[in-house]
Amino acid sequence: MPWKVLPENEQELSLVFVKLRRAAYICRSPFLIFKIMQIRRKNAKWSYKDHGFVCDVKDAEKNHPLIYGSWRTMTRRTTDPEYQAKKPSYKDTWACEEWKFFSNFLEWALVNGHREGLRLDKDIVVIGNKRYSPDTCVFVNNTINNLLAYKRRKKSNLPIGVGYTEFNSNGSKQKNPYQVQFKTNGENKSFGRYDTPEEAGLVYGREKSEHIRQVADNLSEEDCAKCHIDIVKAALYNHADSLEKQTQAKYGQFEPQLMFGI
Repeated sequence: MPWKVLPENEQELSLVFVKLRRAAYICRSPFLIFKIMQIRRKNAKWSYKDHGFVCDVKDAEKNHPLIYGSWRTMTRRTTDPEYQAKKPSYKDTWACEEWKFFSNFLEWALVNGHREGLRLDKDIVVIGNKRYSPDTCVFVNNTINNLLAYKRRKKSNLPIGVGYTEFNSNGSKQKNPYQVQFKTNGENKSFGRYDTPEEAGLVYGREKSEHIRQVADNLSEEDCAKCHIDIVKAALYNHADSLEKQTQAKYGQFEPQLMFGI
């Protein structure tokens, strides 16, 4: 067993011997040594191996780079504090025990149509889902993956999908400062300006739910794995219905009016 002598600035009064893991430490305080090790563990680099994940397939990264990449991304999203701090939506997510072994995830991915251009998605099948598992995940492309990523303006209490512009390009005050917009077919599309955030929020919910249904109606193998088409289509209809109900409960019933069309 190797011996490690701590620097003078990490030592205190009485000399003690402490055995930690595979190393022995000499330190002048039993309390200080544990404090030092706590700080060092906190600053240590993240590794999926410290969270029960096991890559039990030889040369996995070389022989199955895309699937291995999806698995590694999942391990980081569910266990890396720094990643979750940058992307809070992944806080409290977790992987089922089966998928902690790469061999199981690899087998599932191969059977379920994984290919280049598709991403592992846990949010479509079950609304509000936090678990990565065979019965809650599907493979979809970026367009479908981002379809349900509802965004709220930073540092804003405005409804999701609603922006506020106080002045126009001429410097005059906007008559209708609340704007509704979201991406359709890869480009931002505006759905008008409104006098109140509630009115804009209602329009967003109506137009976004209709857009989700239209995407579901036109779903194809280009959008997701062939074996997942029916699952994804049903799930998208469910998301559209949920968004519509939430919007009407918060802002009022949809009124018959000219639809902008997607």
